[in-house]
Amino acid sequence: MAAQPKTPDEKHRDDVHTFWWHATFYVVVNAIIVAQDLIAGGGLDWAYWTFVPWGIGLLAHGLAVLFGRPRRKMGTV
Repeated sequence: MAAQPKTPDEKHRDDVHTFWWHATFYVVVNAIIVAQDLIAGGGLDWAYWTFVPWGIGLLAHGLAVLFGRPRRKMGTV
């Protein structure tokens, strides 16, 4: 039996859910990397190479989810 196509609301809900997983992994992984960099000796020497580009990607993902939401017709709930 074939799966039913998702409604725009269901797709948006899935997109928001995926974004929050992405943000969670970003925070957890980069916290570990920053901690390693600080423990290894004196500052954030190389941690920037992971959290800046990944942060730009996360920002792009968030903007796509925010502005890619389903549009509703006027007069509908």
